[in-house]
Amino acid sequence: MMASFGQITWIAMLESAAYCVVLGAILFAGLRSHQVRAVLYSGLVVLFSIFWFASFGQLYLKQVHVTSFPLTLFIPVFLSLALDYRLVAALAPVQSVLIFNYAQQYSATLGAESSTGFESVSIVYAVLSGIMFTLVAILAWVRQHTDDELIRALNEKERLASTDSLTGLMNRRAFMDSLSTFCAAKSTFAVAFLDLDRFKPLNDQFGHAAGDAVLREISNRLQQVPGVRAAARLGGDELAVALDANLSSAELDKAVANLHSCLTRDVEWDGKTLSVGVSVGYATNARDAQSLPTLLKAADTAMRRAKAQQTGWASFSVDVDGAALDTHSSEIEFRSALSRGDLRAAIQPIANAETLEIVGYEILSRWTQCGLRQTPEPNEFIPMAERLGLLNDLLWMTLDETLRSGDVIPHRLAVNISPAQLQAPDFVDCFMNVLKARAVDPAFITLEITEQVAYRNIESNVEMLEKARRAGMTIALDDFGTGYSSLSMLDRLPLDKVKIDKSFSQRSGSSDRSDSILHASIRLAKQLHLTCCVEGIETEEAARKVQLFGADEIQGYWIGRPMLLTDTRVAFKRAS
Repeated sequence: MMASFGQITWIAMLESAAYCVVLGAILFAGLRSHQVRAVLYSGLVVLFSIFWFASFGQLYLKQVHVTSFPLTLFIPVFLSLALDYRLVAALAPVQSVLIFNYAQQYSATLGAESSTGFESVSIVYAVLSGIMFTLVAILAWVRQHTDDELIRALNEKERLASTDSLTGLMNRRAFMDSLSTFCAAKSTFAVAFLDLDRFKPLNDQFGHAAGDAVLREISNRLQQVPGVRAAARLGGDELAVALDANLSSAELDKAVANLHSCLTRDVEWDGKTLSVGVSVGYATNARDAQSLPTLLKAADTAMRRAKAQQTGWASFSVDVDGAALDTHSSEIEFRSALSRGDLRAAIQPIANAETLEIVGYEILSRWTQCGLRQTPEPNEFIPMAERLGLLNDLLWMTLDETLRSGDVIPHRLAVNISPAQLQAPDFVDCFMNVLKARAVDPAFITLEITEQVAYRNIESNVEMLEKARRAGMTIALDDFGTGYSSLSMLDRLPLDKVKIDKSFSQRSGSSDRSDSILHASIRLAKQLHLTCCVEGIETEEAARKVQLFGADEIQGYWIGRPMLLTDTRVAFKRAS
């Protein structure tokens, strides 16, 4: 602005340099997050002072121009906008006095004709300037009050989101965040899970108020135990702590024993002595587990063992608790493997018993790549998938992979389904959508069920199977002869085919009775006009025998072993 009027003076240059220094200090404090508010307020007050020193200096040297006076009205107000309301209120009278004096000297410097008239104007400007500062102070107070309320609300919200309201301990989310922070810092720590013993009887006898009192007292004790880095209530009467694990095994055992002893002291409430036990199990991230989920499961497993054996507390042991932990690790790995596509489709051929021509394939699942010590077999991960609610995901993935391959159509495809899948009202619709997406006729699909579909919800299961038959699919009863009500199932279920369990064919030949049972089972299926397939055919002799007995189809290792789709580019053509 000075340059635009051609009045660049040494005072203006010093003023600009001072501004740069102060603004640089404010910027540096902001970047380093060091005392930002204090530096900002101090810097703005310094800028206010520099401005007025420069303004009066220019008056003294008679270097003023027509814009000098308006600048004194607005620049100080502009600087005050970011100040604390108390500082603005304190500067209001200072600004009024400075404006009045500046206006008097300004008029004298410009040679005003009526100093008395300009004095009145100076008073008006001084009052207006003071009022402007006062208004800015009020606005700053309102803004700061609103900001403080907002910050308090956010802090309270964060506290409520991370704190258990009853005990004041961390909740599960905050505890997990703390453990994740420890892991990120590569810190060594132990996690202990705690479960109160006899807590439900205590609630039943004395009421929930007594139970709440016990939880609060236990939580208070937890926070006073040396070595506890974080404590949380996970829910109900389950608690957890993170302990400093920079101790030997013996020292850590002693610390946990001390923790258990501290927590199991009686609790006084309402004139009564309440006795409650605590079961503690712990594991360390350095010794027992490399991942946080595995560490938590290890501590929980040790706690459950301590509770079952009534030992008070227990340390995780690979030898004792390894099997339970492996199950948990398998479940975690299964989820990842399913999302990565490490579970693949495999097929096993089904042949015509008379001609030995391949007439269909059974779709199976195989876990091909696994980070566990031993890759689980289908009889291990299929129940796991059902337990985790992922059986349908596994089915759709393997079915879609099989239909995409194009190597098995137009052969019939047998798909194993569980009773739990039939309980979903949209199961058949979803199945049909997969077939439609791959342009596959439902007539090529056989749904294989077991007798478990009759153990419960048989009416809804039968209804779903009838719906599948109306859509064009075939229904087969798998593992016939292994259940407790096989014959009644032949009458109750809507069946087109029976697959006789491999135990019959493998026992055949050991006695005349075994042969008679196998023969009778085949004849029964034939008399009911059901297609009969015998499983477990492992020799040519067995194949010839069931052919003579009248079986329609055979399946087993002699026909072909299950193979991944990627390994079946040369398709099975004939078993012999």
